[in-house]
Amino acid sequence: PLSADDHVLGNPNAEVTIIEFSDTDCPFCKTFDATMRQIMDDYGPEGNVAWVYRQFPLDSLHPDARAKAEATECVAALGGNAAFWEFLGTLFEGPETLADLGTLAAAAGVDQTAFQTCLDSKQYAENVTEDVAAAMKAGARGTPYTVIIAPNGEETVINGAQPYDVVKQAVETALLQK
Repeated sequence: PLSADDHVLGNPNAEVTIIEFSDTDCPFCKTFDATMRQIMDDYGPEGNVAWVYRQFPLDSLHPDARAKAEATECVAALGGNAAFWEFLGTLFEGPETLADLGTLAAAAGVDQTAFQTCLDSKQYAENVTEDVAAAMKAGARGTPYTVIIAPNGEETVINGAQPYDVVKQAVETALLQK
């Protein structure tokens, strides 16, 4: 279920909810981020689809991903939902290092000093750990792992960075399930 802690793009009360568990350093997640942004361009303006982003850093493959996940949580706490999505998009645009995070947070509209204090405090480490546990409970073993929830509650799982046409078809099918 959605919670107040979730990062939602689109209408939180949309008919279809897409929950993505993702890793900011995963190249497949980067590809899927572009797909999901296209889905939201197509379905978001009418309020039909909500995209929920949850953290699933794969520590063994991407040693900086957990710190970047915590950074996105700090940006959300300090700058709100819009800053979170802007910062996330920037992380997926290029190979960013941990040293770049403060500058990127500032570009998303967040005070750089407050951001660094938040990040250094590990204030959101538990939130990331909880998202990882939720991903594992949902059946995720890799990233991206996406669950599309239809209006009738039926769930469709998308494993990996499926192309736009596959995701669009899953969304269209979900929209028909009333």
